[in-house]
Amino acid sequence: SVTQSAGNINSITETLIRFFYNMQDTKKAYHIFGLSGMNSIIIINYLMEIFDKKEVTYDASSFNLLGDRLCTQVNIWNGFKISYGNEYPNLLKNIPCACPICLKIDNIQTLKKNDYQSALLRVLHNLYQYVQYATFIYNLKEDKNLMREFITQTKTSIEIELLDFIEYCKEKGVEEGIQKYKYLFNTKNKEKQYTINF
Repeated sequence: SVTQSAGNINSITETLIRFFYNMQDTKKAYHIFGLSGMNSIIIINYLMEIFDKKEVTYDASSFNLLGDRLCTQVNIWNGFKISYGNEYPNLLKNIPCACPICLKIDNIQTLKKNDYQSALLRVLHNLYQYVQYATFIYNLKEDKNLMREFITQTKTSIEIELLDFIEYCKEKGVEEGIQKYKYLFNTKNKEKQYTINF
């Protein structure tokens, strides 16, 4: 069992490397609950490739929270969020999205309503964005060089050294990896804690 800070991708990576390292000799399927931000998706998939673990799955709920309670649509590729709620109204006349859900909406006012149908449409849009991104990363992980290039060219908060850390831990062991890359994990922020049991 490992407890670590949530929200900090370096801390999340430290926890996940322990999980994958300890599970590397088992063929069991594993599911990681509630960990699927843009950066987490990259790290999980990179670990799946390095440790040859195709049987690991993960899920999210933020697409639902954003679309329903926060009345927000997200573009997962650039992280831009558009609020349709009364608190932060926008002046858009057209929906700035061509996903299959948004293409079916005739009037942008539909997204601005605070009802079940509007919330469902925003949630489905956000889910579609997450699935597209997760599928892209899942396939990109097969080429470590392309994955590194993607991280470098996009606005992720992942440091390339985190990928070096993962590979080093696979080869030399987690504790030795943490010692060598300890500068990545010195954080002053005390964030929400989570636990992974194995």
